[in-house]
Amino acid sequence: MCFFTNNQCRMIVENSSNGSDNLEDVFESNLKRIGCMIAILDTWDQPVYLSRVWTVYEQFVASTLQIEVKFVLPKDATAQLQRQIACGSEGMREVIKKLSQVDSRQAKAWMLADEIK
Repeated sequence: MCFFTNNQCRMIVENSSNGSDNLEDVFESNLKRIGCMIAILDTWDQPVYLSRVWTVYEQFVASTLQIEVKFVLPKDATAQLQRQIACGSEGMREVIKKLSQVDSRQAKAWMLADEIK
């Protein structure tokens, strides 16, 4: 969705940096206008979402603005998470541990210039 909403298509498809100059402002403005955010994870235990610079930044902005964030998972990943939670307190500790392993210094971006920025 960010690809279209934040005009990232110009940056990627047209290989233009014009859209990235104020991407933070565009994102923040859209987030305030919408009032909530949905983060789509591929897995619960090592989601790619938490390894990308932009998506870690999305979480930072949402938290700073106190915007509600909902996380969604594919059906199989949801079933795996439910099995983990069913293990009780030990299972929950593992879920918290995995979802807390965000290393923004090691996060990657599609373009090196975005990583540096």
